[in-house]
Amino acid sequence: MNLKLCHGWQSEWNANNLQRRETMNSVRVFRLQVPVNYDLEWAEAIRRGAPNTSESSLIWTVSDQFPTDKKGTVTESVFVTQLGPSFRHQAALNYAVAEKKPHAHPRVIWAIGECHPKLAREQGKNWMFLNSGLTCAVDGYVFVPFLVVLEDGLRGADVYVVQCVFRELSSCVFGE
Repeated sequence: MNLKLCHGWQSEWNANNLQRRETMNSVRVFRLQVPVNYDLEWAEAIRRGAPNTSESSLIWTVSDQFPTDKKGTVTESVFVTQLGPSFRHQAALNYAVAEKKPHAHPRVIWAIGECHPKLAREQGKNWMFLNSGLTCAVDGYVFVPFLVVLEDGLRGADVYVVQCVFRELSSCVFGE
């Protein structure tokens, strides 16, 4: 496994944006490389990376909102970034802009689940949420796709409403 833990990630932060300033001091980042098969059907990618996903989850219905031009299997280098004990979606967007990091495609998150099913345990946690900052809309609500990884290897995918606060075990996944 190619895992690199990076502490003290620094950048220029807008002092007028209190949320960004608060998250700067508690950002935790590790780098991960993962092969992503972009040719898999959306449902098959989810089944492989998040086999415990509920059949009633909205994640099965939003594939058309996440197009990609990528083909075949591509090794993606990503940064799994915990922005602090609690943060909002806007903080993740601000961080991505400040660090010039694109949000990872949901397929990258499913591939992390497939290749690293015990990532939570490897990180010393009981569970983790891996979020894409890319959004989708369903019934007038804006969501981000996520993968929950439990220490025993159970993994499920769903969508999370962006108006809610992301908590301490949530991480955003950014590309290089």
